[in-house]
Amino acid sequence: MENYTQEETYNFIKEMLISEPNMDGIWLQTSHTYKAAFKAINESRKLNEIILAAFDAEPEFIELIKNGKILVTGMQQPYLMGIRAAQALVGHLDGKKIPKVINVPLLLVNKQNIDSKLSIIEKNVFGKRKNK
Repeated sequence: MENYTQEETYNFIKEMLISEPNMDGIWLQTSHTYKAAFKAINESRKLNEIILAAFDAEPEFIELIKNGKILVTGMQQPYLMGIRAAQALVGHLDGKKIPKVINVPLLLVNKQNIDSKLSIIEKNVFGKRKNK
């Protein structure tokens, strides 16, 4: 994959399904092309045979994971990334030594744990704030 477009994803997965007829799983390197992946899998009549996993998330993933359409995804937490970056900036401006690497955990989400992680996902992944 080079451009990570819907068309490229669709064509790539169609070719994979033809060249590897016994394939039983696909890992999407990006989340926004999931519709193209589903389209290619569905057209090959393997919707119930292919396990789909992804990196990152789209709001629609919540129901797709709950319904078992997406097996698992690793979600980045951009809100938390922003908080850590702002904390590092303030620390730097205050003359503190800032680590060269600041890790932000990846959320591994599946059908079994999505309900318990939903509030974290809504805040840190999708940036939804609760009304006060």
